[in-house]
Amino acid sequence: MAKIGENIKNLREAAGMSQDQLADHIGKTRSAVSQYESGKIMPRMGVIEDLAHLFKVPKTEIIGERIDCATVNLAEGSLTSSERALVSFFREMDSEGRVRLMEQAAFLKERHPRP
Repeated sequence: MAKIGENIKNLREAAGMSQDQLADHIGKTRSAVSQYESGKIMPRMGVIEDLAHLFKVPKTEIIGERIDCATVNLAEGSLTSSERALVSFFREMDSEGRVRLMEQAAFLKERHPRP
């Protein structure tokens, strides 16, 4: 999630915008923008879409999806069967599905942290 925040901050700064200005453009508070950038909260899909439209970039540039999925090693010993299944599901989705899966994963991770 921190990567998404870093990407938002980099795009905002590259556009020469303050957090207040970005907040005005996307209909959020400066505090919300600050929390997105710091990784404290993950922006919802609608916010990611608004940011992508504003900065004229694909949503994948905001969520940090720069992995070439074909190169990820899925050898038997590298991932559990559940992990391989999740990667397989991810690979079969379009970019919007991937963003939504990442949203849900972040939500669940917050609610069910590893002991």
